[in-house]
Parts: sequence; C-alpha cells; structure tokens
Amino acid sequence: MSENEDYNKKIEDIKNITDDQIKVPQQVPVGIYIMEAQCLYSWCQDDKKELKAKRLDWTVVQDLPVRCGALSQAESKWQLEQKLRRRAEKFWVRESPKGYALRDELIHHNQAFTHLKEAVDYIREYGRYAFWRNPARLKGYRSDYLRRISQRNTRRKKSSLNVPAAESANPDLEQ
Repeated sequence: MSENEDYNKKIEDIKNITDDQIKVPQQVPVGIYIMEAQCLYSWCQDDKKELKAKRLDWTVVQDLPVRCGALSQAESKWQLEQKLRRRAEKFWVRESPKGYALRDELIHHNQAFTHLKEAVDYIREYGRYAFWRNPARLKGYRSDYLRRISQRNTRRKKSSLNVPAAESANPDLEQ
C-alpha cells in the first residue's frame, strides 16, 4: 500500500483525535520516529507469543505500517505547506486564508503523529513488561535515538565536571 493510500485509510482515525489528545513531536524528528516504529514492528514479530500472553492487542502491531505510512504522508504534506508558508509570509495580508489552512494542516500532522505514537508507546510498554528480565529482547522496545541522545548528554556532563582547574595565568605568582 502506498503512503497516500495509508493516509487515506487512516484519515478518519486521525481526524477523530481531539485537541486535548494531540502529542506534538518534540524530542525525536518525525522521520526518525517513523523509522523506529518500522523497526519496532519488525522487532516484535519474534515476540508475538509473549506479548499476546501479556494481553497486547496484536492488531495494534499489525496497524503500525499503515500508521507509519499515514504519518509519512502527513509529514510530506506538512513540509510542503511549510515551504508555501515561508513564501506567503511576505504577502500575509493578502494570503491570510492560506495561513488558516496551514494551521489546519499542522493539526492534521500532529494528529497523525499522535495516532502512530499511541501505538508505539503501547507496544513498547508491553515489550518492557514482557521482557524486563531479558535485556537482549528488551533493547528492541526502547528508542535508539533517545538512548544515543541521553548517552551524548551524559558524556557531555561528565566531561564538563572533569575539567581540571585552570592553571594560574602568571607562573611567577606560584610558590
């Protein structure tokens, strides 16, 4: 199924996400989030029996590829609208109706992200529950992107804490 077909298939589910339910992509870029969701789909195939035994609704797993395609299509539309918006900023007074259309597209984009994120969070939660004693399987239910960011931040903190004291600027003052 093409991303456009995925989008059209999921559009009603996406539109039914209310404003108070919307999650906005903040920490992980959308493209990386989609890739990680696709990897999660592949990863949990080997764990189907264990996850279902913990009462994971397997239809959510089966729906991941379609949700990924829908978000990818929504992201493409949103990126196109962003380019158009930048051009239209010069002519805002004349082009203000397009601004409102952009707002509506942004809401759609965030609804599509929310639709995928709900499934990813649900599956990851069950994966952590089912495999908390099995580090080899548990790692597939975590975000590699967020893990790398966390490791990088930890290294930065450690290196900033281990900076040696500045040496005296004037060696003649030392005793």
